Amino acid sequence: MEQGGFRITIFLLLGIAGVTGLSALVGSDDPRPASAVDRATDPAATSDHDEEMGGHDLANHEVGGELEAEASDDPTAHGPTRLFRAPDWNGNGSTRLAEFLDTDHTLILPRPRPEMHEWSWEDDSTQIVFDGCKAIARDPLVPRIKLTVRAPVDHDTLGAVEEHFGFDPADVFDVQNAIGEDVEYTLANHLGSDVVAALAKRGILVDDDSIRPDYAWIVEHTARHLKPLAEAVIEEWKRTMPPSKASDTPRPGNILRSTSTLEALTSFVQRALPYQSIPTIRGERERCGVRTPGPSLKLGSDCDSKALLLAALLRSVDSQIPIVLVSLTVGDRPHMLIGVGVPARSCEAILDHRGRRYVLVEVTSALGVGVMAPDYNDAVLERYTVVP
Repeated sequence: MEQGGFRITIFLLLGIAGVTGLSALVGSDDPRPASAVDRATDPAATSDHDEEMGGHDLANHEVGGELEAEASDDPTAHGPTRLFRAPDWNGNGSTRLAEFLDTDHTLILPRPRPEMHEWSWEDDSTQIVFDGCKAIARDPLVPRIKLTVRAPVDHDTLGAVEEHFGFDPADVFDVQNAIGEDVEYTLANHLGSDVVAALAKRGILVDDDSIRPDYAWIVEHTARHLKPLAEAVIEEWKRTMPPSKASDTPRPGNILRSTSTLEALTSFVQRALPYQSIPTIRGERERCGVRTPGPSLKLGSDCDSKALLLAALLRSVDSQIPIVLVSLTVGDRPHMLIGVGVPARSCEAILDHRGRRYVLVEVTSALGVGVMAPDYNDAVLERYTVVP
């Protein structure tokens, strides 16, 4: 986990209002452009990240601009992660903590029992028509691609990861106050190293004044169980590719499909699984607003949980592919993107950092790889997590 003390520039290359400096932006190792790039400034041209964008009218849809994002020192700014208070242990509290520390927190998985499951979805990303790097319409003459995948998934094993992940706050913290169904905690002191180590075994990181999910832990413990599904999605994606002919020419402005693993798995995560917010329910296990891939496949999920699922699917078939999870605040909304270290095509949103280029993917829209919404122009980068 790397954070704080740096400035980073994200280029949202899709839909740049003026594309004069585009080649310089794509080809330069310097993350700052050689020439100024106009921003899309229409305040009405924003997207709701809680809604699928696939059916939106793209006429005059300004997407992108240069995003200057400065890392925040606030480590709790991402997602519904709440604040905690280390208690003064006495009475029942000390008993709960003692029992928590006496527990073996090693993850134990059940015997494998994969079962066949099926997902169907339509992909219409090739209908999007661009004028340069500006999405302007959808072309109804380009057919939607219908995909169906059947693959074995071990929901018992993935469910065991979900059950192990997180903790009961009453075991570790004092509740400061409760508002409605939400519970707020305050961390006034560092927790003991034994508590921190126990939480780490449950996929929870503690540092200074923040408590958050260990995204790398989740990917590590789920990726290998998702390999059959990922391979089936990739095979179906390639199977539905139209036959290539020398005489074929794309309609003006349309993006051609590619056979890339990233495009196949992105289509699945964006379109086959619904967006679903994850409510905070008092008395349930604290998972910092995150769903692991198992329940995401069953129920759908929100931005960070979908990003985690895509990361795990990618890692299941490529253990070396560079992945970064990017936490932003867009307006007053926390949000997460995934960045993947693959070659960027013209107009795709990218993140340059420490000599590596990542293509950014918005997992809760249905616009494909590298397509960003216009409200990211004013986004603030809160933290980023490189998945090892």
